Amino acid sequence: MSIYQKPERDGPKRAGPTGMPYVTPLKELCIQVVADNFEQRPKLGQLPEKYVSKVIEKISLDLPLELVGTLIHDEQYWKRRSCMRWKNCQVKRPHLKHPSPIPHHPWPLDQ
Repeated sequence: MSIYQKPERDGPKRAGPTGMPYVTPLKELCIQVVADNFEQRPKLGQLPEKYVSKVIEKISLDLPLELVGTLIHDEQYWKRRSCMRWKNCQVKRPHLKHPSPIPHHPWPLDQ
């Protein structure tokens, strides 16, 4: 992993205020290392929540289900994983009510 940001396809390398190449911040490097090594060390431990969500965004979708099933509770991770696994993926939220509820009409008693 390089600490220098890769050049963008549509333009030159970004330069910092000194004119030197942009150096990736240490926290971003750490997030990537935690995500890359999650299978060997599956702990999010005492990471602040803002970093946990960034790590989960970068965690591989190919990790064993037995590993991530009890550790990752992020809905977006599971949506991405499902859509990667099944080509015809339409993720629906089961807790949402039907958009147009069927009105209750009592049966006519005189017929």
